[in-house]
Amino acid sequence: MAGTNKVMSLKEAISVIPDGATVALGGFLLQNKPMAATREMARQRKRGLFVICAAPSSLDIDLLAGAGCVARAVVQSISAERFGPTMPNFRKGVQDGTIEIVECDQGMVVAGLTAAKKGVPFIPTMAGLGGDFPKVNPDWFKIMQDPFFGEPTLAVRAMKPDFTLIHTLLADSEGNAQHIGWPANDRLACLAADRVIVTTEEVVPRQVVAAQPTRTVTFAYNVAAVAAVPYGAYPTACQGRYRYDEEAIRDYIAAGRGLAFERYLEKHVYGAPTQAKYMESIGIGRFLKVQTGREC
Repeated sequence: MAGTNKVMSLKEAISVIPDGATVALGGFLLQNKPMAATREMARQRKRGLFVICAAPSSLDIDLLAGAGCVARAVVQSISAERFGPTMPNFRKGVQDGTIEIVECDQGMVVAGLTAAKKGVPFIPTMAGLGGDFPKVNPDWFKIMQDPFFGEPTLAVRAMKPDFTLIHTLLADSEGNAQHIGWPANDRLACLAADRVIVTTEEVVPRQVVAAQPTRTVTFAYNVAAVAAVPYGAYPTACQGRYRYDEEAIRDYIAAGRGLAFERYLEKHVYGAPTQAKYMESIGIGRFLKVQTGREC
């Protein structure tokens, strides 16, 4: 509710997500990913999650896959860009059959989230026509005829998150949150969700957010929690605050490709119960190297 102080610890914020929930992840590839939130979900041993990647994803869903949290996922692209064209844990989960995927392209995800935002069961789109998406996932996509002109269109079922998780540069205590850079599909994923959990670099007074309203990507009415988590997107980037950490991303990919991912989880997730402990496990100097300076 607007006017309510929703600031709480990351542990408290993530605790409201039950096993089997549908969770949308914000950010884009190696930018603004809710990494601290995904690590906390792994720590709390969430199971059976249906994950919707609101835009092309990377380490966030892969970490959840490696920790055994993911049962199903809507995916269009999952990579670490030039560091890894496919994400190792997610790939293993799909190959061994422990993760069911809904394959689609970005236009189809936008259609599904838009249908959820509007409260309709599906939305027709031209995205995905000509592909085998309806054959592979008939429960989600169907060919239909445009009733006005008779042309084929693709009906995309509403993709309704129980929770959307985003990481932002700043937010106020009520849950109005802002990026300084490109918001990707964060605003749409938040509008589509029943509830939103915001992790943010900094909680600021409401008037700071109100001064530049066009940057706001989520709104207080459906925000369940706000957690102040400095470096909450690390090792991905938080636009306006720090770059992604190439070394940390390469270390993650190497652990996932080899037999060392359980050790990675023990050191950086299960054995680091807070963001401060996680930063200690990585090394504070690494965080200083990726800083881009504060917004002026």
